[in-house]
Amino acid sequence: MLRSAGFRIVEHPEQEVYVCRRAPRPTEAGAVYPARPPTAAPSAAPSAAPSAGRAPANHVRTGSQG
Repeated sequence: MLRSAGFRIVEHPEQEVYVCRRAPRPTEAGAVYPARPPTAAPSAAPSAAPSAGRAPANHVRTGSQG
């Protein structure tokens, strides 16, 4: 993985320890991820405050908003 990420292993002093230098990548291809399914137009981000907007079914709204 180190080599494919563009590193050259200089030393391997102990198990799971690698001393590396940057090196040219072996290929120009980067990571390949599966395509995401198409989505609808972006909507507004949900509010972080639980009291904003409509209360979820398992949330009891009280009169005091603190």
